[in-house]
Parts: sequence; structure tokens; C-alpha cells
Amino acid sequence: MNGSLSGEHRMLRIHIGEEDKYQRKHLSQLILQKAREAGLPGCTLMKGMAGFGKGRRVHNEMQMEGAGWDLPIVIEVVGVSCSIDRFLKEVEPMLGGTLVTEERALVHHYSGRSEPAVKGEKNGT
Repeated sequence: MNGSLSGEHRMLRIHIGEEDKYQRKHLSQLILQKAREAGLPGCTLMKGMAGFGKGRRVHNEMQMEGAGWDLPIVIEVVGVSCSIDRFLKEVEPMLGGTLVTEERALVHHYSGRSEPAVKGEKNGT
């Protein structure tokens, strides 16, 4: 992956539960690892406060039913079309009870930090 990313790309959103596993490993971490190995420019895991899916059962921080809360996690992955296609083919066998959506993503800005940001400091000032 080169350092530049701009223009029109694709974004996958994979909706899972935090307790979802594949071969006894946390699905969220496996997907993150696969995205990195695939050379995709980035992958973000976001933990939701509440949600429900196909089973219509609400999962939220305020309830404690069963073994765990199983809060929702949304994984966003952005990349060029061919990279997203390859990535999706690789992770599809892991995605049992999930929802996967896709949309066009127009990238306006993408850059890495040359050094870690310092809290309260903006643009090196």
C-alpha cells in the first residue's frame, strides 16, 4: 500500500456482536488482522452502545442477560475495488450471522502521522 489514498473507493461495513467468534477466536480481531494482512489502508472497529439484529433481541449496556452483553460492533474497511473484493472473499467464510453492507466512499484526506500526536497540540504548534 502506498501512502496516498484519494478519490472514489469502496467502504465495507460489517456488523457483528462482540461475542462472535470464528474457530474460538474473536471475530472482530480476526477481521482486523485480515484487513491489515490484505494491505488495506485502514480498518476501524466501533463498539455500539445498543442494537438489535435479525433475531430482534435488543443488546445494550444496561442489560445483563445470559453470559454477556454481546454489544454490537461495526467494522469499517475502506479500499480500492479489487482489494475489497479479495478481502471480502477471504473473510466471508467467517461471517455466519452478520450483516455486511457496502457503499461508495469519496476519500478527501488520508495521511499517516510522522510522529505521535501530543495531547492538546495541533499541527505542531
